[in-house]
Amino acid sequence: MSTPITPAGMEGLAAIVSGPDRALLAFDFDGVLSPIVDDPEKAQASPRAFHTLADVGKRVGSVAIVTGRPVSFLISRDRFGTLLSIPDFAVYGHYGREKWDSVSRTTVSAPPDEGIEEIRRELTQLLGQPGVHDGSWLEDKGSAVAIHTRRAADPALALATLSGPVEELAERHHLRVEPGKMVLEIRPPGVQKGDVLRAIVRDRGFQAIMYAGDDLGDLSAFAAVDELRENGVPGIKVCSGSPEAPEVAKAADVVVDGPAGVADLLETLGQRIEHEGSAGATARTLLTGRLASTPAIRKQVALDSRGVPVPPRRSARTPRPAPRSGHAGTGRSGPARLAVRPPQPPDGPKAGRRASARSWHAAAWRRASRCRGSP
Repeated sequence: MSTPITPAGMEGLAAIVSGPDRALLAFDFDGVLSPIVDDPEKAQASPRAFHTLADVGKRVGSVAIVTGRPVSFLISRDRFGTLLSIPDFAVYGHYGREKWDSVSRTTVSAPPDEGIEEIRRELTQLLGQPGVHDGSWLEDKGSAVAIHTRRAADPALALATLSGPVEELAERHHLRVEPGKMVLEIRPPGVQKGDVLRAIVRDRGFQAIMYAGDDLGDLSAFAAVDELRENGVPGIKVCSGSPEAPEVAKAADVVVDGPAGVADLLETLGQRIEHEGSAGATARTLLTGRLASTPAIRKQVALDSRGVPVPPRRSARTPRPAPRSGHAGTGRSGPARLAVRPPQPPDGPKAGRRASARSWHAAAWRRASRCRGSP
């Protein structure tokens, strides 16, 4: 894992480690949990990214995936079931216009925008015209559409050529264009990942946040983290590095090497939470509770300053075991001998016998010494 490059990022990471049950971890999907591919429909999550996310997700307050994809696409990915072990997990599709959660396992959607249906037809006609954008294609996201140029002969030139006409169409239909990595996405205004993060933190009261993104659409989420910091909620902005979006790396606290780097970060974060965070104290508390519920040792459980169970103290009346070798009480080597305890004085009147009792004890000790072979 790379080291956070800003003091604010270090503070955000420390807040997550020290209070994981009050932390929100949020992620984009494409380019963060999944490698970028030429055909977006074939995108699959990195198995290790899903595995480490599921592991660390059990140690934090909540996990969210915030994406421009529809929810149906995310939950149909291979190994998505790995994430169902996270107690508090949600997927926000179409930049928050759809929500799926692991408790109800149902999707709630906002009503579709009428302008999307109209611009879908016009964009199809635009791409049907010959030109440098040959090879570009239209992705229907339901409540949004996107033009991809990655499969064109010159993806960057095709993107630049289409940008002007697409902007004009979107403005006419009161829609917004969100540029990305060789893609132009058209969606309703006022739908941003940053709004999703603000709403989650506001409604759930989280006290620390991490967001990991890789594209221009994630800058609004980074801005939300900055805003939450100003309001006293520590956070860290993670960029899944890519040369296609240097603006994201510049705005981040830490840059990692793609989905593999995100998996490394999550693995390290989980280890730090286990050893340094409150999760360790919680585990010790649960262990102590189980011990204390056992009748045979209910009265013997004690905790040290770290909350770790310590063995009970020996009772003052419990006799210590006799030495296994050497002369009893002398520390000398040799054959083991029986440790002789001097006989106790017989019961008698308690008053007026102190002097005679002292004499009786002295004689008893002399007899015991002769039994041990002492001079």
